[in-house]
Amino acid sequence: MRKMWFPATVILLSFFNIGQSLQFAINGDDWLALYRYNQDFNSFISHLDIRNYITPTSNYVFGYLMMGIISKLFSYNPYPYYLVALIIRIITAFSFYFGVYSVAKNKWMGYLSAIFFAAMYAGIETTNWVSNMNTYLSIILMNVFLIIYSRKPMTLSFKTVMQSLILVASFMITPVRMHGLLFFVPFAVFSSFGKINRRNIFQFLGILSILYIPLILFRLLTYPNSALDYTRLTSSSNGNIFSVLLNLITNLGSSIIPGILINQAQPENLFNLLGGGLTMLILATYFYANRLVYPLYSKLGLLFLSSSISFLIIPGLINPTSVFSSDHRYLIIPASWLMVAFSIFIVTLYSRKNSMLKSLA
Repeated sequence: MRKMWFPATVILLSFFNIGQSLQFAINGDDWLALYRYNQDFNSFISHLDIRNYITPTSNYVFGYLMMGIISKLFSYNPYPYYLVALIIRIITAFSFYFGVYSVAKNKWMGYLSAIFFAAMYAGIETTNWVSNMNTYLSIILMNVFLIIYSRKPMTLSFKTVMQSLILVASFMITPVRMHGLLFFVPFAVFSSFGKINRRNIFQFLGILSILYIPLILFRLLTYPNSALDYTRLTSSSNGNIFSVLLNLITNLGSSIIPGILINQAQPENLFNLLGGGLTMLILATYFYANRLVYPLYSKLGLLFLSSSISFLIIPGLINPTSVFSSDHRYLIIPASWLMVAFSIFIVTLYSRKNSMLKSLA
């Protein structure tokens, strides 16, 4: 029975957190997703037609596919759509255990990452706005990437090609949420190398190219305006980088502090700004200060913290004055990686406390 506590906790927390969505109806863009599916994918061959994946609405095509496939099985009864979203969320939670345990070699870091994800309120719109559930598949693939990433130091090998395919698949499934991969990939490769010198610079650049170039090519080929998005995004901020930075920190705070606990008013922005800023400062300082005591955990903590921030950069540049509410779908991925960083922080802090108590005994 002891071995059952973890899966039981994840399942119960997931159901307690979003089980109410099973009573929701299909509405708004969910119906649009079904309409798009029936319009573009009206035969088996159409599912294999590349033209259906490179349209101006290709950002959302896998959401259309998931909604359409469910409709073929269950028609328009809303219950199965939300049940599938709940099941995928539970699977996603478990994937955090395997991904984090693989890189950290610490079961409690894996346990806490999965439990925090199951319980977190941030990004809950990914389930409640059910046509966005494809985002969970992208997160699962990122955890699969971590499992392969953990096997040994990154080298120019077939493993690197596999990792590239996994990242591209993650991007393809939810391109509108996975912009952060453009920043995550350099962080991950650099973290694997530790130090760049004349001996490994070409290997570093080779691995980075194998992982990075396919992401850019996919984005350029599948979305006609993507070059404009990525090269002129800063024009949206009118050159006010300071306001973009404040917005990023505030949105990070939104992923930590559930909006249902505080008034949805302007003071919430200040509260989230302070929460996001203090979180970044405390975690970054802690991981850096303990880089000699816990070299692996500190490196991973900084990787996941920076990854959390990276998935807010492009949404922040596109909407430099927008502060996302804590349930917003754009926060599901930043909050996920932040929960991993918190898990590493809690386990190492607890371990260090115990070590200090033993030394004093």
